[in-house]
Amino acid sequence: VAGCVERYGMTPAVFFDSLGMFDFGGGGGLDDILGNLFGFGGGRRRHARGADYRTQVQPSTYANYKYTLEALKGYFKETPLASIKPMDVNAYHNFLLNSSKSKSYVTKCRAMLIQILDAAEANEFIGSNPARKANAIKIVPELDFDLDEEGKKDAFTEQEQAILREALPDNMVGHTIKLMLGTGLRSQEVLALTPEDIAEDGSSINIYKAIKTVDGTPTLGPPKSKKGRRRVP
Repeated sequence: VAGCVERYGMTPAVFFDSLGMFDFGGGGGLDDILGNLFGFGGGRRRHARGADYRTQVQPSTYANYKYTLEALKGYFKETPLASIKPMDVNAYHNFLLNSSKSKSYVTKCRAMLIQILDAAEANEFIGSNPARKANAIKIVPELDFDLDEEGKKDAFTEQEQAILREALPDNMVGHTIKLMLGTGLRSQEVLALTPEDIAEDGSSINIYKAIKTVDGTPTLGPPKSKKGRRRVP
C-alpha cells in the first residue's frame, strides 16, 4: 500500500478503481479480480480475458468454475493481491490437503489461483505471481489393489459384472445399465441417445452428443472431449 501511494499518490483500491478495469469496492481483494477475470463479477468493466473465456470452454465447464471461485474467495476473502506471498499460497495448499479434498479439487483450485494471479501480474497489479513461486502440491497416491495386469482400474471385475447383469431387472433401467456395462458409455451419453443414433441392424451406436448440467439445468451438448465423438460397436 505504501509503495502504491508513493508511486501513484493513491491506495491500490483507488488506483485500480481509477483504471475502470476492476471494481474493487475499496477492498482491493482477490474476491474482485476473481469475479471479473472469469466474468462472474459485477465490476464496471470486465477484464477482456473474462469476456472471451466463456467461448473457450464448454458451458458446463464454465459453470463449474463458479464453485472453484467460491472456494478461493472463501479462503482469501478481501486479502489485498499485493500482500499475497508464496508462503500464503503454501498455507492455502496445506489447507486444501488437510481438508480431505480430492486430488481433482485441489488441482483445480491451484490452477485457477495461478491463472488469476497471472492476469494480475500481466496487468501490473502485482509485481510477480506468488503462486508460481510457491511449492508444488505433492499428493501421495493411495495404494490401489484393484488394478489389472496393465495397471488400469476396472469399475467392476468380470465376476461383479456377471452378478450385476443377473440381478438387473428386465426393464428400461436394467437394459440401460447393461448397455453401459457392455459399451462403456457415460450416463450423460446414454441420456442423450435417440433411436436415430443406433444403426438399423443394432450393430453400432453413434455418439456425438451428451446431456450436461449448466447452472442446474440439463443441456444438450457435445461429448466431454473430441475423442468422445465415436462409433461404439
